[in-house]
Amino acid sequence: MSSLVLSERMQAIESLVLSGKPVADIGTDHGFIPAHILLEGICPYAILTDINKGPLERARQNLCEFEVDPTKYELRLGSGFETLSPGEADSVIIAGMGGELMVSMFQEAPFDLSCISRFVLQPRTHEEALRGWLTQNGYCIRDCVLAREKDRICEIYAFEPVAEDISVPDIGLVSEALLHKGDPLLVQYLNLKIAHARAILGFASRSVSEEGTIAAQHYSDILDLLTEMRKNV
Repeated sequence: MSSLVLSERMQAIESLVLSGKPVADIGTDHGFIPAHILLEGICPYAILTDINKGPLERARQNLCEFEVDPTKYELRLGSGFETLSPGEADSVIIAGMGGELMVSMFQEAPFDLSCISRFVLQPRTHEEALRGWLTQNGYCIRDCVLAREKDRICEIYAFEPVAEDISVPDIGLVSEALLHKGDPLLVQYLNLKIAHARAILGFASRSVSEEGTIAAQHYSDILDLLTEMRKNV
């Protein structure tokens, strides 16, 4: 049997899954996370889905290679939550997609997602758009963690459904949950954001157009906010 070792990012995602209950991995790609979850006995059953046949077949091959018990998982071809039925999974993982795409998946879900206990989400881009939409539409951040992936630091969240009238919007440039938790990677994470904002500001400042002037002011404000956040960490 091959030894399956998860990356830091994948380990962080796995750490937020509810143990002892079925899990679904939407957009599973290689299937490493659910494979490891099953091998470690964290969850009793996993549903792996992907919109494309190629990644799903790759996941099937990996599960076989790692000798995962075939009675403990199912692979399904399809998009988003249409691959699931209510009550099948207590945790749902969606990782490595853009935040705006994730929002559209929630908006287009074919059933009431409040039957799912936890959503473990790792957006690739537009993290603030995902946080903002979810926390304004009946979800709360139950936990969050930062994880390295090559030259970037990823945000990973555990969202859970709550009554909309008690959900607290988290719409800032950086998540209030992350700032309050004081993750060990928080300073490095803020430094990367500051460097990114500074690079865009430099580019926008060289423009002589009205759009460039507006963008320069916008990123100057962002840079000031991020710098102040870093001081307070």
